[in-house]
Amino acid sequence: MFIRIKRVYGKKYAYLVKNTWTPKGSRQKVAKYLGSFIEMQDGNPITFAQFIGANPEEYFKDKNFKEVTLEALRYELLRRGFNDTETEYSREEIKVSKNDFTSSTLLKMNRGYYCQDTFNELLSYNGTEDPTGKHLARLILGAGISENEDIFLELFTKSHQDKGDVVIEY
Repeated sequence: MFIRIKRVYGKKYAYLVKNTWTPKGSRQKVAKYLGSFIEMQDGNPITFAQFIGANPEEYFKDKNFKEVTLEALRYELLRRGFNDTETEYSREEIKVSKNDFTSSTLLKMNRGYYCQDTFNELLSYNGTEDPTGKHLARLILGAGISENEDIFLELFTKSHQDKGDVVIEY
């Protein structure tokens, strides 16, 4: 599956598209409407370590996979000017729910796209069949989270430590 952006009357909209093979070749079908599309510009150039105000290894020591992932999303949204309220992140007409991560807008951030689908796919990551972390890296980038060594290493470590895997400390 992939995300397709279409322009309709000057506005951009996003769709999740599924490929299937038929005797006549590849066919594409829209699986889901994802919402309007907004390309988010990089905002505040603050580093992740500056954002959390601590050494990432110490900061994440007592956090689980989901908590680290949520902190990475918070970092990406706040450095792009979103406000952090009790129930959502918001900026102008864009709102991202903290409960189920829904948004009526697909956000192009970094090298990926933030929407409920891409973020939930990252949250449901299971490292059992991904000993190198390659799939995890794709999910992180696909959800619009920046390439950040600290975030990747924490997520990789958290996803493998409960499975008895050997984990390299950094």
